[in-house]
Amino acid sequence: MSRRGEGRSRRRAVEACKSLIIVLLLLSVVLLAMTAAWYSGSVDWGSLSQLTARLSGQTAIPPRQDAEPALTDAAQPVAVTVLGSAGRASFHGDFAALDGAFESLGSLLAAALDTASDARKLTDAALCAAATEPGIGFYYPGEMPLAVLAAWLDADASELNLSGSFFLLTEQSGAVELLLSGEGGGWRLTTEANVTAFRDVLDDYPADGTFLAAESEAFRRVDGLTLVDPAVTAVAAAEAVNPHDDAFLTATATALGFNPYGETTYQDDTGTVYTETDCTLHIAADGVLTLRNQGLSARFAAAADGDSERVEYVRSLLESLAGAQLGDARLYFTGLEQAEGETVVTFSYYLAGCPVEQPQGTAVRAVFQGRILSELTFRIRTYTLSGTETIALMPAAQMAAVAPAGLRLEIGYADTGDTALSAGWLRQGT
Repeated sequence: MSRRGEGRSRRRAVEACKSLIIVLLLLSVVLLAMTAAWYSGSVDWGSLSQLTARLSGQTAIPPRQDAEPALTDAAQPVAVTVLGSAGRASFHGDFAALDGAFESLGSLLAAALDTASDARKLTDAALCAAATEPGIGFYYPGEMPLAVLAAWLDADASELNLSGSFFLLTEQSGAVELLLSGEGGGWRLTTEANVTAFRDVLDDYPADGTFLAAESEAFRRVDGLTLVDPAVTAVAAAEAVNPHDDAFLTATATALGFNPYGETTYQDDTGTVYTETDCTLHIAADGVLTLRNQGLSARFAAAADGDSERVEYVRSLLESLAGAQLGDARLYFTGLEQAEGETVVTFSYYLAGCPVEQPQGTAVRAVFQGRILSELTFRIRTYTLSGTETIALMPAAQMAAVAPAGLRLEIGYADTGDTALSAGWLRQGT
């Protein structure tokens, strides 16, 4: 080889080494950046995994819930009422005020659930009488199993096979007791919650004019636990829209692990259909989502075959599906039923603390076989409260006078599928 050829070969080798060094330096920079992001928590690794799957032509499958989380925000009630030395103060209809109250008072409920024992039956009359004594009441929209509520509050009530829609903390013989009311009647439980902290918090809230029906002769006809606010004579007007569009379809299918651009995706007169070997997703033009896991695939499964895990799995799945689509509304757990080897979990919309009734019943219905989600129906709606317009209500005293005896009254919205919602008094049984 000539000296000129040897020189060219040497230069090529040098250039190759330079290129290799540059590549190594770039990789080092990338690795350092990823390491810093990992420890700072600034990167959404779930989104990166979905992007990687999309680029590789694979479908991003939603991860199965592997651990039972402690999520206090999931345990939010729809109303809280406190009776102290100054009188009664209640928080309802305003999510911001309700959140603030529960942030301060929820820890007492958690402590009570964590130490509750010695359950004894309690008559409705005795429970109503206890509710008129100093204490803290928490209202939930449906029968809340103690085990589910405790899990959301990072407590443990797994040995208590009870449920209720109204939870009351009160003091008896120098100790905090937990009373609850539900479809199975009333119960009284002993707790080891801090009685000093309980006494102190009762004096933190000034009276605001609210009262329980049991505290007023004019409301004796209705359920004594009905929470009355005479200052509420109207509610904000509200509208509902169907968020159904191409972006919504793509995001929803992707969140459930379906390929929105796959060959098995098609549209017909009923909506858009995404099919796979073991499951099918149908999104109707009116925003009703139906997921059928006919193959009972474990890709849609709770962490374990328990009520707490099933309810939390549905809640987390709805959170990933709905996101910001709910607008001013929230989804609340409203029921759990078991029959013929299946467990049905339901969630419903609440707007400004008021239930939103829909013609088909609950907004969400999830069916489980063991820990496997076999079917999910979810009517996705976007709700908006008016900042200026209101809907007048019949005065509470007049409604109580004409309501059937023994029923609990509450204000609610009705969504019949039109844009504008109506509002009025609902009659809830105890």
